[in-house]
Amino acid sequence: MTPANHRREEARRSKKTKFGGSHRASRRVQAHYRFKRHGLDSEVSLASYLQRKGFMKLVVSALFLFAFNASTFAAGNGFNPNEITYVVTMSANEKTTSQIDDFSAFYHVLVEGNEPGTLAWQFFRGSDEKIYLIERYADSDAALQHVINISPGGIQEKEFGDFSDHFVIESIAIHGTPSTRLIESLEAVGLPLEFRSTISGYSRN
Repeated sequence: MTPANHRREEARRSKKTKFGGSHRASRRVQAHYRFKRHGLDSEVSLASYLQRKGFMKLVVSALFLFAFNASTFAAGNGFNPNEITYVVTMSANEKTTSQIDDFSAFYHVLVEGNEPGTLAWQFFRGSDEKIYLIERYADSDAALQHVINISPGGIQEKEFGDFSDHFVIESIAIHGTPSTRLIESLEAVGLPLEFRSTISGYSRN
């Protein structure tokens, strides 16, 4: 290679480096500088940096969705401040244990089928041989519907007569804030009532 050709080759290589490799190196320096401004090591790659940022966005999004769904559940399907709960204390009315058990199984199915506003209807037997009935209603209107059903002319009038043949009701403790109409209807039946007002708490359907 002649001296002139050698000089032209050196000039060509210098030009290529100036407009190619140096430019790419400059971009790497700028990227590393931006990383350092975000508190990252200068050797962290762009892919690693973006991967970390994407992971953090995913975590933040998941936390947001969890909080939103929890609040939606509590507001829409969760807590019911209007629930009315009865705790009924009873004794067997000259019936055997098997007769009480069979009728209890029959009656709770009857209530479940006729009263969608009744959230729970459960019979329990205590060590004192008393029978305890837990009735949960969505609100005062649902509890009032039960009274209507067992009253004369109601769809469960006959079955409530059978209920009275099996149980002697000793007391009904009503928990919650019943409406005036519900209180009046219960008092008209002549049952022994106790009212217990709410202090605090929650009810989940």
